[in-house]
Amino acid sequence: MSWVKLLHPSRQETRSLSRNIARRVLVLSIITILALVTAMTLGLATTVERTKRKLERVNAQAISSLDLFLLELKSDLVASSASLATTTDQAAVLRSMLSRNPSFLDIFLVRPSGKVQIQQSRVGRPKVSQVSLSSIPEDLAVNEVQISEVQFDRQSPYMEMVIPVTDEIGLPVGKLLVVVDLNHIWEETINVQAGDGGYAYITAGNGQIIAFRNRRYQEEGVLLQDLINRSSLEMAQSGLNIHRGLGGQWVLAVAQRLEVVPWFAVVEQPIEDFIVAFIVVVAVWLLVVGTAIALVSNTLHFTGRRILLPLEQLQEAVKQLSAGNWNYEIRILHRDELGKLALSFQNMAHRLRDS
Repeated sequence: MSWVKLLHPSRQETRSLSRNIARRVLVLSIITILALVTAMTLGLATTVERTKRKLERVNAQAISSLDLFLLELKSDLVASSASLATTTDQAAVLRSMLSRNPSFLDIFLVRPSGKVQIQQSRVGRPKVSQVSLSSIPEDLAVNEVQISEVQFDRQSPYMEMVIPVTDEIGLPVGKLLVVVDLNHIWEETINVQAGDGGYAYITAGNGQIIAFRNRRYQEEGVLLQDLINRSSLEMAQSGLNIHRGLGGQWVLAVAQRLEVVPWFAVVEQPIEDFIVAFIVVVAVWLLVVGTAIALVSNTLHFTGRRILLPLEQLQEAVKQLSAGNWNYEIRILHRDELGKLALSFQNMAHRLRDS
């Protein structure tokens, strides 16, 4: 009997018990296989989503730490600017800032002309008498902090932060400018763990790498898109990314933007870490689907050999006996209900023949 034909029966065949049984067994078997395939496929998708969420969670922790670091610097500038408006010892305010913030390299109190009025710096830093304010907007609001683009001194990134300074009645009298060493960010990225071999790095909005565990990438003009053929913005928009990472391995990666500055934190995890878990899930998926197919095949075979074929043989026996062929042999070897029924038919035929 053709199982495919069962799906498109004729009107007469729809009244056949054997064909109805076969069709229902086939439909239920197909539904079972589809349900198992769907469930296991969802399991694979869940594994991918779980990995993505894990990377996003690690990335969010890194972003939170960096945002907090930058917010603390901004808050210190705002508080110090307010103190400078009322104090008579402005140099003491700058010294206090330098002692509170290990990341500050230089602190300048600058007049509107760019002349340095007071400077407090780390040991070994050069003295400066004039700074350029051309890149700083003239209309900076009170308590508004301007953050410059990241610059590099060899492989050490730094940036400048500026806030207006007013007098006691609120009139602008100059700028408070600090040079911030960003090696603290490098230390933060080193501490980020993503799986066994994962790592994090920070890029500017234009793709400039700011902090990475391999410092040779921390140089002016080293752009992420030149190294992996995609920018951090594209990675953030894509969600979960697969590419050859900065470490040279194929990785899963996610990127997210910081809140305080237009930088991106990127977390990359070697794809081998994911593949191990993925292969386990796929192996289970194949085992379950293979078992289901084997069971369905066995069920179809059993239904055909033990139910449908005996029913056809009994139907043929009825036709032969009705035609008076009392010697017709019913060959049903199984001793189940249908086999016993066939034996009863055979005995009845023999008694009728002998009578």
